[in-house]
Amino acid sequence: MNITICEDNIQIVGELEKIDTYEFYSNLSDILVKLNMMIFVRVHNSYIVNMEYIKTSDANYVILTNGEKISITKKFYKDFNTAYRNFVLMRAK
Repeated sequence: MNITICEDNIQIVGELEKIDTYEFYSNLSDILVKLNMMIFVRVHNSYIVNMEYIKTSDANYVILTNGEKISITKKFYKDFNTAYRNFVLMRAK
């Protein structure tokens, strides 16, 4: 299973052959420490994103390869920008 995003209403959206939703109870801070920080980044109080599925981004939004548009809040923008830049550089090697 590939995780695309984690959403605060305790959904992890994953891809198998189609997109399924899996639910379990935890908070995003606890989930984030268990995920690979080289691939996942928090962009909002309610979202963690798998950077492998980012199609494009700007100062306000991340657009995923499935077309979903997720807000990047000011609180998380600096960390997102650093993490995504490092991710892109890592993939280019």
